[in-house]
Amino acid sequence: MVSFRAMVQDTSCSPEIYLSSGNDLQCGGWGLEDDYSQPNSEQPDYTKLKERTLLWAVNIPGESRWCSENRLDFPAMADETGSVAILPVQLVYPNAHKFPLPGLEHIAVQLKVYDRSAESLRPTDLYTFVGILTAEPVHSDFTSGVLVPTLHILFHRRLPKTIISSPLFSRITDIHTARDTFIAWLSREALGGDRDAAEWVLLSCIASVKSRNPPILPPSITLSNFTRPSTSKVPTLSYILSEVLPLYLFLPLTLNYLNEERFEPESRDEDLNSGVLQVPIGTTILATETEVQEGKLIDKGLRNIQALQDVAKLQTLRYNFPFSQYSFPTDIKFITVTDGGKSLFFEANINVPIHSDASSDLYKIKQIIEWPSPETLAAFRGIIIQARTGKVVVDDALSQHIKTNFVQERQVNKSITSDDLIRQMSISRLVALSRQESQMSMESWILAKELDVRRISRNS
Repeated sequence: MVSFRAMVQDTSCSPEIYLSSGNDLQCGGWGLEDDYSQPNSEQPDYTKLKERTLLWAVNIPGESRWCSENRLDFPAMADETGSVAILPVQLVYPNAHKFPLPGLEHIAVQLKVYDRSAESLRPTDLYTFVGILTAEPVHSDFTSGVLVPTLHILFHRRLPKTIISSPLFSRITDIHTARDTFIAWLSREALGGDRDAAEWVLLSCIASVKSRNPPILPPSITLSNFTRPSTSKVPTLSYILSEVLPLYLFLPLTLNYLNEERFEPESRDEDLNSGVLQVPIGTTILATETEVQEGKLIDKGLRNIQALQDVAKLQTLRYNFPFSQYSFPTDIKFITVTDGGKSLFFEANINVPIHSDASSDLYKIKQIIEWPSPETLAAFRGIIIQARTGKVVVDDALSQHIKTNFVQERQVNKSITSDDLIRQMSISRLVALSRQESQMSMESWILAKELDVRRISRNS
């Protein structure tokens, strides 16, 4: 048996008919092939024909190396199944169009599911699949002779949206010290000493979709006035995020990239080709605009920009089929880095102009970053994982204080609107989660409001 941690990529395949048992009552399906084409073969009993669901899955796009190497979901599953081999990602097969991130090592697997559990599988869902591995023709092209890895599913288990369960991290005893240490380290190593920018990055990393009606979506953050790269084109922030986030994607935007790559999934010849933005729920994307030069965006580039805006602002991704389009919900965090005063492509609702030290290097390579101890790094990861899985409520007293304060401020400043209150409430909720509060404190509300006021002051 084989275990495969994967993202569901394509559920649009037509179902397949198979013979559930032969005339000798031996089991059919599950990679067992019976040849009834020989002259002396008995004709099969067609009353034993059954239907199985076909879909495609790929290794988890954007899964950080530290997360994939731990395989923290595997021990419990191994206890249930006995001897289970892990499907190696190094087995690269000719289905690169199934993987959203071009040029990266990957594996795409054809899955065959024999029960109704397939009905619950949705694109970008994360599962551990356990089954029997074979090599079979692609479902839509039995005549090509090309064999692809095919997993006949015995059972599957959904992964948590953080990939790693929060109980695997011991609860941090002094959360305030750990949080301050993380912000100080992030600001020093990646943001030129800008603690406010570091705190905004932390809040973005722990945000998630809380409601779609009314929309309570993750804030889209732009780090503006960012230094343009001189040698390395990868900001130090990217290396740090890849070491503290389970799901992370670096997206260096250029005109060529926008004009050439496919950002939205697209069906071709009954085969769903993946797009750059077909990534799991909970992914954080760092998009850089510092390499964008003057030039022309063709139609494909414009569509890709629209896809970026839809995901960042509406948390929906369009899937394109020959005669229709469907928008699927997403939950993706965007942090944009730009050398201008605002983003070129994103309508970010939170713009944070960087205030970095003049002597700081925002593009130093991974090898010269001052990394914390393994224990401290694990604590930083724990801050994010536990904040993402936490819940926070606002009691009546604090709620009344916030309403009264808003009315008073609006009487003084008529430009203040309900959108400002909604934004500050969202920020304060994230601050409370990052401090592991189950009930928002007055201190968290004040910290969040002061943070937002300082940001607005930077933009004035």
